[in-house]
Formats: sequence, structure tokens, C-alpha cells
Amino acid sequence: MKEHRQEKPKMRMIHVRIPEELHKRLRIRAAEKDTTIQDWVAALIRNELDRTETRKEDSIDARE
Repeated sequence: MKEHRQEKPKMRMIHVRIPEELHKRLRIRAAEKDTTIQDWVAALIRNELDRTETRKEDSIDARE
């Protein structure tokens, strides 16, 4: 019997250089949220992109 595996989304890696103090604050915030830096930053990026895309769509709807 063949197993049904859910495909994982392909992941891409980015590297960002940030000052040491900012990294420290980032580590603390991720720990406070009980998550990894990777997951916390990905969620921030996703939320910001969703927010700006929604704003664009609202702007287009208002012009129509």
C-alpha cells in the first residue's frame, strides 16, 4: 500500500547581516514567543507581505 505523503513546500535560504545588539534582541523576542528565530522572522515577513497586498487590493477596489 502506497503512503500518502504531504509534500513539504520548497524552502529558500536568505542571509541577513544585522548588528549584534539587534540579533540579541531578536533572540530574546523569539524565546519569549517560544519559537525559533527562523519561524518568527518568516511569520513577520509573511504578515507584512499579506498586509501590504491587502492594502493594494483595497486601493484597487476603491478606484473601481
